Amino acid sequence: MRGEYQIGNNENIPSGKYIMTEEGLIRFDSLDEYLRVLGDRRIKGAMQYINMYDLKKHVTNPEGTIMVCHIPRKFDSLEGVDVAHFFESREYERGKDEYESKGVFPVSIFNPDIARRDNTPVYSIGDNIKAEMWKRGSEKLRVLVEQKTNRGNNDLKKIYDESGLTDLGLAFPSAHFHESSHRAHDKDGNPVVENTFVRGLYWNSGCLDQRLFGMLHVNEYKVSYQNVNLRDYLR
Repeated sequence: MRGEYQIGNNENIPSGKYIMTEEGLIRFDSLDEYLRVLGDRRIKGAMQYINMYDLKKHVTNPEGTIMVCHIPRKFDSLEGVDVAHFFESREYERGKDEYESKGVFPVSIFNPDIARRDNTPVYSIGDNIKAEMWKRGSEKLRVLVEQKTNRGNNDLKKIYDESGLTDLGLAFPSAHFHESSHRAHDKDGNPVVENTFVRGLYWNSGCLDQRLFGMLHVNEYKVSYQNVNLRDYLR
Protein backbone atom coordinates (compact mmCIF):
# COMPACT_ATOMS: atom_id res chain seq x y z
CA MET A 1 0.00 0.00 0.00
CA ARG A 2 1.24 3.42 -0.96
CA GLY A 3 1.76 6.26 1.50
CA GLU A 4 2.16 9.91 0.60
CA TYR A 5 2.75 13.31 2.10
CA GLN A 6 1.08 16.11 0.17
CA ILE A 7 0.85 19.87 0.42
CA GLY A 8 -2.25 21.05 -1.41
CA ASN A 9 -4.27 24.14 -2.26
CA ASN A 10 -7.81 22.74 -2.13
CA GLU A 11 -9.44 24.89 0.54
CA ASN A 12 -12.28 22.34 0.84
CA ILE A 13 -9.96 19.58 2.10
CA PRO A 14 -8.84 20.17 5.71
CA SER A 15 -5.37 19.12 6.79
CA GLY A 16 -5.32 15.56 8.10
CA LYS A 17 -4.77 11.87 7.36
CA TYR A 18 -6.75 10.37 4.49
CA ILE A 19 -7.36 6.97 2.94
CA MET A 20 -7.45 7.19 -0.85
CA THR A 21 -10.24 5.17 -2.46
CA GLU A 22 -11.78 4.89 -5.91
CA GLU A 23 -14.73 6.96 -4.65
CA GLY A 24 -12.60 9.68 -3.04
CA LEU A 25 -10.92 10.48 0.26
CA ILE A 26 -11.88 9.09 3.68
CA ARG A 27 -10.44 10.84 6.70
CA PHE A 28 -9.02 8.74 9.55
CA ASP A 29 -7.50 9.70 12.89
CA SER A 30 -6.08 6.52 14.39
CA LEU A 31 -3.92 3.59 13.32
CA ASP A 32 -6.75 1.20 14.19
CA GLU A 33 -9.07 2.94 11.71
CA TYR A 34 -6.42 2.60 9.03
CA LEU A 35 -5.66 -1.07 9.75
CA ARG A 36 -9.34 -2.02 9.50
CA VAL A 37 -9.45 -1.16 5.79
CA LEU A 38 -6.05 -2.52 4.72
CA GLY A 39 -7.56 -5.58 3.06
CA ASP A 40 -10.05 -3.65 0.94
CA ARG A 41 -8.95 -3.77 -2.70
CA ARG A 42 -10.62 -0.44 -3.41
CA ILE A 43 -8.07 1.26 -1.19
CA LYS A 44 -5.29 2.89 -3.22
CA GLY A 45 -3.19 4.15 -0.35
CA ALA A 46 -3.02 6.74 2.39
CA MET A 47 -1.72 10.25 2.69
CA GLN A 48 -0.98 12.97 5.17
CA TYR A 49 -2.45 16.12 3.63
CA ILE A 50 -1.38 19.64 4.60
CA ASN A 51 -3.58 22.46 3.34
CA MET A 52 -1.31 25.39 2.53
CA TYR A 53 -4.11 27.83 3.40
CA ASP A 54 -3.57 26.84 7.05
CA LEU A 55 -0.75 29.36 6.92
CA LYS A 56 -3.26 32.17 7.30
CA LYS A 57 -4.33 31.16 10.81
CA HIS A 58 -0.71 31.12 11.98
CA VAL A 59 -0.07 34.74 10.95
CA THR A 60 -0.86 36.65 14.14
CA ASN A 61 1.66 39.47 13.79
CA PRO A 62 2.22 40.32 10.11
CA GLU A 63 4.48 43.26 10.96
CA GLY A 64 7.00 40.95 12.61
CA THR A 65 6.69 37.95 10.29
CA ILE A 66 9.55 36.56 8.23
CA MET A 67 8.09 34.02 5.80
CA VAL A 68 10.73 31.54 4.63
CA CYS A 69 9.52 29.45 1.71
CA HIS A 70 11.51 27.56 -0.91
CA ILE A 71 9.17 28.74 -3.68
CA PRO A 72 8.31 32.46 -3.88
CA ARG A 73 4.90 33.94 -4.57
CA LYS A 74 3.96 34.90 -8.11
CA PHE A 75 5.14 38.25 -9.50
CA ASP A 76 4.69 39.88 -12.90
CA SER A 77 8.12 41.40 -13.52
CA LEU A 78 10.90 39.69 -15.47
CA GLU A 79 13.29 41.05 -12.85
CA GLY A 80 11.41 39.22 -10.09
CA VAL A 81 12.70 36.58 -7.71
CA ASP A 82 10.42 34.02 -9.38
CA VAL A 83 11.66 34.29 -12.97
CA ALA A 84 12.63 31.04 -14.69
CA HIS A 85 14.45 30.68 -18.01
CA PHE A 86 13.67 27.31 -19.54
CA PHE A 87 12.68 25.27 -22.55
CA GLU A 88 9.24 23.68 -22.73
CA SER A 89 8.65 20.55 -24.76
CA ARG A 90 5.32 20.92 -26.59
CA GLU A 91 3.36 18.58 -28.81
CA TYR A 92 1.03 20.16 -31.38
CA GLU A 93 -1.63 18.51 -33.54
CA ARG A 94 -2.50 19.90 -36.94
CA GLY A 95 -5.63 22.07 -36.86
CA LYS A 96 -5.54 22.64 -33.08
CA ASP A 97 -4.39 25.81 -31.36
CA GLU A 98 -3.86 24.02 -28.05
CA TYR A 99 -0.76 21.99 -27.31
CA GLU A 100 0.19 19.33 -24.80
CA SER A 101 3.10 20.22 -22.56
CA LYS A 102 5.60 17.36 -22.22
CA GLY A 103 7.70 18.99 -19.52
CA VAL A 104 10.19 21.78 -18.94
CA PHE A 105 13.91 21.95 -18.20
CA PRO A 106 16.28 24.82 -17.42
CA VAL A 107 18.23 26.58 -20.14
CA SER A 108 21.37 25.84 -18.13
CA ILE A 109 21.14 22.12 -18.97
CA PHE A 110 19.86 22.50 -22.54
CA ASN A 111 22.00 20.70 -25.10
CA PRO A 112 21.35 21.92 -28.68
CA ASP A 113 23.30 18.96 -30.08
CA ILE A 114 20.74 16.53 -28.65
CA ALA A 115 17.88 18.55 -30.14
CA ARG A 116 19.57 18.46 -33.55
CA ARG A 117 20.21 14.74 -33.22
CA ASP A 118 16.53 14.11 -32.46
CA ASN A 119 15.49 16.44 -35.30
CA THR A 120 13.47 18.59 -32.85
CA PRO A 121 12.77 22.19 -33.91
CA VAL A 122 13.91 24.74 -31.32
CA TYR A 123 12.23 28.14 -31.04
CA SER A 124 13.58 31.11 -29.14
CA ILE A 125 11.60 33.73 -27.23
CA GLY A 126 9.49 35.76 -29.66
CA ASP A 127 9.70 33.36 -32.60
CA ASN A 128 6.53 32.89 -34.65
CA ILE A 129 5.95 29.22 -33.98
CA LYS A 130 2.67 28.99 -35.88
CA ALA A 131 4.22 30.37 -39.06
CA GLU A 132 7.00 27.78 -39.06
CA MET A 133 5.87 24.64 -37.30
CA TRP A 134 4.06 22.82 -40.12
CA LYS A 135 6.76 23.01 -42.76
CA ARG A 136 7.42 19.33 -42.16
CA GLY A 137 3.86 18.33 -43.07
CA SER A 138 3.34 15.90 -40.18
CA GLU A 139 0.10 15.50 -38.24
CA LYS A 140 1.87 15.82 -34.91
CA LEU A 141 4.93 17.85 -34.15
CA ARG A 142 7.03 18.11 -31.01
CA VAL A 143 8.99 21.32 -30.56
CA LEU A 144 11.14 22.97 -27.90
CA VAL A 145 10.12 26.52 -27.03
CA GLU A 146 12.37 28.84 -25.06
CA GLN A 147 10.57 30.81 -22.36
CA LYS A 148 11.45 33.35 -19.72
CA THR A 149 8.57 34.01 -17.37
CA ASN A 150 7.36 34.29 -13.79
CA ARG A 151 6.65 30.88 -12.27
CA GLY A 152 6.04 31.78 -8.64
CA ASN A 153 3.08 30.35 -6.72
CA ASN A 154 -0.30 32.05 -7.17
CA ASP A 155 -1.74 30.49 -4.01
CA LEU A 156 1.08 31.94 -1.93
CA LYS A 157 0.32 35.36 -3.38
CA LYS A 158 -3.32 34.94 -2.37
CA ILE A 159 -2.37 33.77 1.13
CA TYR A 160 -0.01 36.70 1.63
CA ASP A 161 -2.69 39.14 0.45
CA GLU A 162 -5.43 37.70 2.65
CA SER A 163 -3.28 37.43 5.79
CA GLY A 164 -1.89 40.96 5.59
CA LEU A 165 1.63 39.80 4.80
CA THR A 166 1.81 41.48 1.39
CA ASP A 167 1.44 44.95 2.91
CA LEU A 168 2.89 44.37 6.38
CA GLY A 169 5.27 41.37 6.24
CA LEU A 170 8.91 41.87 7.14
CA ALA A 171 10.78 39.56 4.75
CA PHE A 172 10.19 36.71 2.31
CA PRO A 173 13.42 34.78 1.62
CA SER A 174 13.08 32.14 -1.09
CA ALA A 175 15.08 30.17 -3.67
CA HIS A 176 14.03 27.48 -6.21
CA PHE A 177 14.56 29.56 -9.37
CA HIS A 178 18.31 29.36 -9.94
CA GLU A 179 18.22 31.93 -12.74
CA SER A 180 16.98 34.54 -10.26
CA SER A 181 19.59 33.91 -7.57
CA HIS A 182 20.53 36.97 -5.49
CA ARG A 183 17.72 39.15 -6.83
CA ALA A 184 15.87 41.32 -4.32
CA HIS A 185 12.93 43.70 -4.54
CA ASP A 186 9.83 44.93 -2.72
CA LYS A 187 6.21 43.84 -3.22
CA ASP A 188 5.90 46.12 -6.26
CA GLY A 189 9.04 44.77 -7.92
CA ASN A 190 11.24 47.77 -7.13
CA PRO A 191 14.88 46.67 -6.60
CA VAL A 192 16.25 46.63 -3.04
CA VAL A 193 19.95 47.39 -2.64
CA GLU A 194 22.12 44.93 -0.72
CA ASN A 195 22.89 45.85 2.93
CA THR A 196 20.02 48.36 3.03
CA PHE A 197 17.50 47.94 5.86
CA VAL A 198 13.91 47.88 4.60
CA ARG A 199 10.52 46.32 5.23
CA GLY A 200 8.77 43.96 2.83
CA LEU A 201 11.87 42.34 1.32
CA TYR A 202 11.50 39.63 -1.32
CA TRP A 203 14.89 37.98 -1.82
CA ASN A 204 16.14 34.94 -3.71
CA SER A 205 18.99 33.80 -1.48
CA GLY A 206 20.67 31.67 -4.16
CA CYS A 207 21.42 28.03 -4.95
CA LEU A 208 24.37 25.99 -3.75
CA ASP A 209 24.95 24.26 -7.09
CA GLN A 210 26.18 27.67 -8.24
CA ARG A 211 27.92 28.26 -4.89
CA LEU A 212 25.46 31.03 -4.03
CA PHE A 213 23.72 31.69 -0.73
CA GLY A 214 23.13 34.66 1.55
CA MET A 215 22.54 36.05 5.02
CA LEU A 216 19.47 37.88 6.27
CA HIS A 217 20.08 40.55 8.90
CA VAL A 218 17.26 41.63 11.23
CA ASN A 219 17.24 44.95 13.09
CA GLU A 220 13.99 45.16 15.05
CA TYR A 221 11.31 45.70 12.37
CA LYS A 222 13.61 46.06 9.38
CA VAL A 223 15.78 43.62 7.47
CA SER A 224 18.66 43.65 5.02
CA TYR A 225 20.31 40.95 2.96
CA GLN A 226 23.88 40.05 2.10
CA ASN A 227 24.63 37.92 -0.95
CA VAL A 228 27.51 35.46 -0.66
CA ASN A 229 29.34 33.77 -3.55
CA LEU A 230 31.42 30.88 -2.25
CA ARG A 231 33.65 31.08 -5.31
CA ASP A 232 35.11 34.24 -3.79
CA TYR A 233 36.38 32.18 -0.85
CA LEU A 234 37.37 28.93 -2.58
CA ARG A 235 40.02 30.29 -4.93
